[in-house]
Amino acid sequence: MANKNLTEAKRAKKDEFYTRWEEIEKEVNAYLEYNKNMFRDKTILLPADDPFESNFFKFFAVHFNDFGLKRLIATSYDSSPVVNTQLSLFDDENQVTNTSSKAYKIDLTHVVDFNHDGRFNIEDVEKMLNQVKM
Repeated sequence: MANKNLTEAKRAKKDEFYTRWEEIEKEVNAYLEYNKNMFRDKTILLPADDPFESNFFKFFAVHFNDFGLKRLIATSYDSSPVVNTQLSLFDDENQVTNTSSKAYKIDLTHVVDFNHDGRFNIEDVEKMLNQVKM
């Protein structure tokens, strides 16, 4: 019998599945073992990758400085079933709602310790993005 979760998702037309953080980390680490500067001065484009849900966006945003990225760009359409229904950018208590009907993008060219707590993490990216109009 086919995977029960996939069969149920197909029937319910709920087919939004996301790559897990651990899987991304394992794959990226293989590249970095080959060449520690693999991503240095590179632009990563995540087309049709909703940054509100995408673990790829979250992973590369958190490691932006570690990898020496030049840019991180994520694009999406708000007609996606995910964009208008998510409560938060990074699974916290803040609500984010997009009510327009157009494409949008997030284009990171730098990341900093936005909240000045001595470390850079996903909360810093969230605070930066919350100040940017989409």
